[in-house]
Amino acid sequence: PNESLEWASIDAPLIIDWPNRPRSKVCADTGKPALTHWQPIATEAGKQQPGQAPTTRVRLHPVTGRTHQLRVHLMHIGHPIMGDALYHPSYQHLSNEAASQGQQAPARLLLHATSLSVPSLHGGDTLHWHSQVPF
Repeated sequence: PNESLEWASIDAPLIIDWPNRPRSKVCADTGKPALTHWQPIATEAGKQQPGQAPTTRVRLHPVTGRTHQLRVHLMHIGHPIMGDALYHPSYQHLSNEAASQGQQAPARLLLHATSLSVPSLHGGDTLHWHSQVPF
């Protein structure tokens, strides 16, 4: 990882998109505050299919915890998460013809929690878990 790259923030209020449940959306009028910090780690230009833009691995730190926050915030800034059939426009309308030409969504949402920390319910030490990225 390139630790020298700076963190940026996405500060966009979110609300459930009731007519399109289970989706959420950014809404300045009725959304609740939502903040995500993000940092680019590496661009993977060699892994994309012909005609696809390079992908960038990012580190995400949600400050708030709104429904689908990371997915909606990244879509909001024009960088939807690979494999996100709910929010990534390239996967929402992938036809059988496109799939037969080798264009397909990844088998899963390429979002993975590498670390999680939770305060102990009994007043002890904070619990920490770590998991390597499987993709």
